[in-house]
Amino acid sequence: MNPTNQISTADTLRNRRERAASLKNASRLFQSAKRIRATKQVCRAVQRSRRHAGGIQALLADIRREHRHRHIAYCELRGTPRERIETPRPDNLPSEALIQKLKEEMSAFGRAASA
Repeated sequence: MNPTNQISTADTLRNRRERAASLKNASRLFQSAKRIRATKQVCRAVQRSRRHAGGIQALLADIRREHRHRHIAYCELRGTPRERIETPRPDNLPSEALIQKLKEEMSAFGRAASA
C-alpha cells in the first residue's frame, strides 16, 4: 500500500469529522432558532386569548439569550470577527464567559469527533 494514500485517507477522515462537528454545531443553532419561532407563536396565541404570558416571555428571553451567545461563539470559531457578527448597544453587551464556555464546548466536540 502506498503511504501517500494512507495520509490522504487520514486527512479525508479528519476533514469529514471536522465537517460533521461543524454541522452539529450549526444544527444546534438551527434548532434554537426553531424553538424561538415556536415559542413566539405560543406566546402570541396566549396573548390573543387575553391570558398572562409572562412565563412564556421569560422562556423566550432565555432561549434568545442562549441563541445569541451560541451564534457569536459559532461565528468566532469559524473566524468571523466580532464586528461583523453584531454591534451591540453599550447596555446590552454579550457575556464573554458564556461565549468562551460555548466555544470550548463546540471545540471539544470537534476534537472528540476527530480523535
